[in-house]
Amino acid sequence: HLSIRRQRQMCIRDRYKDPTAQVICDAVNLNGSAVINSSRHVLRKVLKMYDDLGYNPIVSPEVEFYLVKPNPDADYPLEVPTAQSGRQETGKQAFGIDAVNEFDNLFEDVYNYCEEQNIEIDTINHESGSAQMEINFQHGDPLDLADQVFLFKRTLRQSAIKHKLYATFMAKPMENQPGSSLHLHQSLHNKNGKNIFFNKKNILSNLMKNYIGGLQVYTPKLMPIHAPNVNSYRRLFATWDACLLYTSPSPRDRG
Repeated sequence: HLSIRRQRQMCIRDRYKDPTAQVICDAVNLNGSAVINSSRHVLRKVLKMYDDLGYNPIVSPEVEFYLVKPNPDADYPLEVPTAQSGRQETGKQAFGIDAVNEFDNLFEDVYNYCEEQNIEIDTINHESGSAQMEINFQHGDPLDLADQVFLFKRTLRQSAIKHKLYATFMAKPMENQPGSSLHLHQSLHNKNGKNIFFNKKNILSNLMKNYIGGLQVYTPKLMPIHAPNVNSYRRLFATWDACLLYTSPSPRDRG
């Protein structure tokens, strides 16, 4: 048996389904102790370990998703939607401004709803797939950003329905389209706000090299958590921009 404990700062008006509210809660046992496999509790423990070392981790998620035609029958495959021009996308339009503008009405609503919920999204760009987009979040506290991504996904799905579309964050929603992912930019600051991934000579610090080594060692062991579904592995084909099998400090290479 367990109960849930409301987070005071996380009672948010559900703007797109008025008049309701959404509340993020922590799972606790009846004696008041935390549920040990609660994801928010696990993240808090990790952040406490950083704090004990005098470090402040900063993250920024990039969330990829597809807009698709409404699909009330799950037995049928998803299809590329018809945009405002009355046409379907047929080719890759990565970073195409006009391709994003085809869904302006939807994204204007999403930005407005996110602002009211203190979801700090930044830029949006078109990805390689047809009607595949990416939203970038502002850098900030990992627990806060985890809550924001959770709320954003619900906001986007509900807003898409309002515009007679579906939004999906599946790793491989369509066989003949690239897969989607979630990139997580990471940095580490000390208590004075200095980025300790760089040393006084402004080159990679030994701590950052150790950090990358830790990712290389432990990421494979965390794959059942990072990618828990069979669909997660259907995107791992070299022809579809699958993630690289190495970890790099480059600004663009991400494994």
